[in-house]
Amino acid sequence: MPAEKVADKKKPVTRTKSKASIQKMLNEAERASKKEREEKLKLQQQAEAEEMALIMAKIDVTSKSATSAFRKRKG
Repeated sequence: MPAEKVADKKKPVTRTKSKASIQKMLNEAERASKKEREEKLKLQQQAEAEEMALIMAKIDVTSKSATSAFRKRKG
C-alpha cells in the first residue's frame, strides 16, 4: 500500500512537468510562428516598395519624355 501512495504522488508531478514542457513548447512554437509571419510580412512590404519604386520611375520617365515631346512640338 505505501508504495502505491508514493507512486500516486509522483504521477501528478510528472504530469505538471509534462504540462509545463508542453506549454513551453507551445510558447516557443508560437514565438517562432510570429517571427516567421513578421519576416514574411517584411519581405512582402519590401517587394511592394520595390514595385512602387519601379512604377514611380516609369511615371517619371514617361513624364519627362512627354514634356520633352511637348517642347519639341511647341518650339
